[in-house]
Amino acid sequence: MPSANNKKIEKFISKTKIYLIIIAILIITICILKVKLIPVGIGLYTIIILYAIWSNKKRKAEISEQLKDLTLDVNNTAKTTLINSPFPLVMIETTGNIIWKSEKYVSEFNETNIEDRLNEILKEIKLTIENSENKEKGNINIETKINR
Repeated sequence: MPSANNKKIEKFISKTKIYLIIIAILIITICILKVKLIPVGIGLYTIIILYAIWSNKKRKAEISEQLKDLTLDVNNTAKTTLINSPFPLVMIETTGNIIWKSEKYVSEFNETNIEDRLNEILKEIKLTIENSENKEKGNINIETKINR
């Protein structure tokens, strides 16, 4: 778990880090040549650091917002792809309740009693998961033939 000191250090780590170091070296050089400018140099450098922290927070917020928008776009694209799929698709809960059917599924299997076969497949999947040694993988392949 990061400590409070690590969080403070992370604020200074950015693409502008090298520029802050160069500015610090230049201000120190000026302050050595003109001792009267030490308070001005400290104040100026403090303002520059505060601006760097503020701009990093602003940049992170903008990136976060763009990622959120991108995620929404990907979700909408995925939904559209599922809805317009040329293959019959159905989403079933582990209890056997059908949550969603694609239009292709309804048109293909509306007249047949496929729900019973889907319940059998679901039971097979449950048994496979329960008997599986590696339950974390989540890949189960079952092929079935539907007679029309």
